[in-house]
Amino acid sequence: MSVIIRSARLKNWIKNILILVPIFFSSIYLSREIIIGIFDIFIVLSLSSSIVYIFNDIIDLKDDKKDLIKKSRPLASGEISKKNIINLSIILSFILLTYLFFRGNIVLILICSVYLILNLGYSILFKKIYLIDVIILSLFYIIRVIAPVFYFDLDFSIWLVVIIFFAVMLVGFGKRYMDIKNNKSNKNFLSHYKEKELKIFIFSFSTLLIILYFMFTISDNTVSKFGELFYLSFIIFLFGTLRYLYSLLKKNYSDPIEIFTKDKILTFFVLSFGLYSFYCIYIAN
Repeated sequence: MSVIIRSARLKNWIKNILILVPIFFSSIYLSREIIIGIFDIFIVLSLSSSIVYIFNDIIDLKDDKKDLIKKSRPLASGEISKKNIINLSIILSFILLTYLFFRGNIVLILICSVYLILNLGYSILFKKIYLIDVIILSLFYIIRVIAPVFYFDLDFSIWLVVIIFFAVMLVGFGKRYMDIKNNKSNKNFLSHYKEKELKIFIFSFSTLLIILYFMFTISDNTVSKFGELFYLSFIIFLFGTLRYLYSLLKKNYSDPIEIFTKDKILTFFVLSFGLYSFYCIYIAN
């Protein structure tokens, strides 16, 4: 069971909590219909992502065996056979199609289709193209954010879409940086990025992200919608971003998920940001 869980990357399902962002910032309260809709989107995106991870592992098998970190993955390490992991992907695909069929929601089908097609293009072509790979990778997260916007027809700020896009671009370059840092002693490791240029990208996007968020907090629409105290969330956002940079550059992590779940100080800033935003949007305002 453990090898199946790791092959399907169930721990990465946590990325799909991004679907809560537009709902949270749309100032709507959870009803039975909203909760069911959230569950539908989460399940569809989670099953789709597991199928994509397995497909990527099959495509990247040779390269993963040469990577000091990725070689420990179930398929690359030989813990699960290629035949069995293909069977797992077939089972997950059947569950996904069955779920979509019984839900019968055209928006869910479109979300799933766009996500899978874009991932297919990324795995086969886009991941090999300089800069385009990170941009396409970031779009996967934007799909997670805009999915509930279309599903529930929400009034969601374009500011937040842009901010999230820059944030995931930062994380994307951070992942490339981690790959290089973790493979410095690996002569077989290849990357079309260089460590110095990745640091430039990381600091540039961090700066832009901080500026954009500050501008968002003081905009007239944000003040009228979230209250006059919401701008103070910028302080938490600023220190959270700086902590992320410190963990990325000074500590050793193999995956962005590890930074957000294992760095207790960063986790504190994330939770503080969520709690303070909740107070401003739903209590104080």
